[in-house]
Order: sequence, then C-alpha cells, then structure tokens
Amino acid sequence: MGLMISQELRALIRLSRFREYTVQAALLGLFAVRLAGGSWDGKVLAVLIANQVGLLYVYMLNDVEDAPDDALDPSKRVRNPIASGELSRMQGYSACSIAATLAVVLYAALGPTSFALGTAMLVIATIGTTRTFRLKGRFIIDVLWHGFVIGTAQFLIAFLSFSAAPNLAFWPSLVAVILFSMYIELWQEVRDLDIDYRAGLRTSAFVLGRRRVQQIASFIILTVCSLLLWALIARGIPVWFLGVWGIIYGSPYVYRILTLHPKSLLELVKGSHNRTVLVTAIGLIVWFAIDV
Repeated sequence: MGLMISQELRALIRLSRFREYTVQAALLGLFAVRLAGGSWDGKVLAVLIANQVGLLYVYMLNDVEDAPDDALDPSKRVRNPIASGELSRMQGYSACSIAATLAVVLYAALGPTSFALGTAMLVIATIGTTRTFRLKGRFIIDVLWHGFVIGTAQFLIAFLSFSAAPNLAFWPSLVAVILFSMYIELWQEVRDLDIDYRAGLRTSAFVLGRRRVQQIASFIILTVCSLLLWALIARGIPVWFLGVWGIIYGSPYVYRILTLHPKSLLELVKGSHNRTVLVTAIGLIVWFAIDV
C-alpha cells in the first residue's frame, strides 16, 4: 500500500512539470514587482505562490488532455504519467481540481484585480486546453492563447498587485512579455511538429512552416530587445540590469546574424537558457537589495 502511494506521488510530481516553469515564473514575477516599485515583503511571496499554483493547474491539465497524443511519442509517453498509465485520467482531473481551487483562493487573497485576472487565466487555459475546444491547436489562436496564459497573466497579476497605475515602463515591458511568450510557443510547436501532425493539429508552426517561423522568431527577438530598451529609456529598468542581461542573452543572436551561422535562432534558445536564468536571478536579487 505504501509503495503504491509512493509511486502515485512520484507520478503526480512528474505530472506537475514544475521544472519547466517554477524558476522562470518566479523571475518574471519578481521583475514585475520591482518594475511596479514594490519591495520584498510577505505580499511578494504570496504573489509568487499564487502564480506558481495557477501554472501548476495549467501544466497538469495540459498533460491530462494531451495524454492520447503523447502516447504516440515514446519520449512524451515516458514523461507524461497519464499517457504511460501510471495515473488515470480521473486522478489527473482530481489533481487539477485541487490546484485550480487553491489558485482561485490565493488570487482572491491578493485583491479583486488579481482575482479577476487569475480567474480569467484559469478559464481561458481550460477552454484552450480541453479537447472540446483545443484552442492551442488552432492557427494564430494558439500563440495568442499561450501569450496570455503563460507569461502575460503572471506579469499582470504581479505588477498590478503593487501598482494600480501603470508607469511608462509598464507598457513596453508588457508587450515584450507577450511577444516572448508567443516566441516560446512557436519554438515548442516547431519541436513538436511531427507529433502535432499525427494528432491532426494545425498549429501556427505547422501552417507557417519551419523556415517562416524562424524568420518570425528573429523579428520577435529584435522587437523584444527594442521594447526593453524603451523601458530602459522610461527609467523603469536599471541600465546595468538590462545591459548585463542583453549581453548574456543577446550575444548568440548577434553572432548568428553577423556570421550567418546555419544554427537556427530557435536552437540557440536552448543553449543560452541556463546562463540567462542565472544572470537574471542574480540581477533581480541585487535590484531588490539596493535602490538603483
């Protein structure tokens, strides 16, 4: 009995896919809080936890609904405990219900604005993920869906929990978050092209094609950099923070453009991910610790 519970618990932990969003969501939340002029206190922790639980629901529901498709791919079947048969769909839905309920309670504790945004995010995530609607598998709608559910909602909840009046740096930062989230979705769709094709999904990457997606991705990266520069000019982001982050994250892209290296921009993201997260984390810690 104890062994069975232990196996189910490990399967539930895998279903959460916490490694894919925990650190990134925390860094995004801290960035939004600092951009709003907030300082470290208990409310910051409450915002971070609420966003984490909301994303926990989104990722678990995604794997529950995608289980039939993931079963077609050996690597995804191993990763997804629903597809592998370690957990039943009913157990998955039960875990999702608990996460959604807890998220709503946490959003409500942050105030009416956070409650409205958080609840909207959960509803849109549900509509987009369930197989009845499957918005995330439709051309254009998929990237718009991801843009709001993964990134934008968390940014808005964190910022508006500390400032009811958006400053000049808020708008370029918000658009940068939306575009970058859409960029990540395109990269993931390119990675899953074969699986989505077999599942009958007409994603944006499938319709546009790999080459055109890479061109769009290049444009998005350049636009995001321009928007962050705008936020810098608006004095919402310290010069040193944006400068260090830009050098660490942007250097592979500059090299790609200047040398016409065949390695695609989409592949470069994976190689620079860990160091980007590390530098961003250190920068945010310093930003909270000192008054720049």
